[in-house]
Amino acid sequence: MATFQCPVCKWKGLTEDVKWPYGSHEICECCGTQFGLDVQDNSDIVTVRDEWISQGAEWFSDESKPNNWSLESANKQIQSNE
Repeated sequence: MATFQCPVCKWKGLTEDVKWPYGSHEICECCGTQFGLDVQDNSDIVTVRDEWISQGAEWFSDESKPNNWSLESANKQIQSNE
């Protein structure tokens, strides 16, 4: 199964590619962004990312949360994939 990268948090685990200007409506397990609702076009990405980071970058899905996830982990994930 192919995995795609979330343009908001850079997590590589989406099952559908996010295509613009319309989202897939998939919800990112890492940041909780729903494409087509929270992010409708490229201009929303930085706004949604900044909001997620400012709120502590909590992992959205308890089922897939990595051990030791933290705000520092989120920042490293974003920086290493930009």
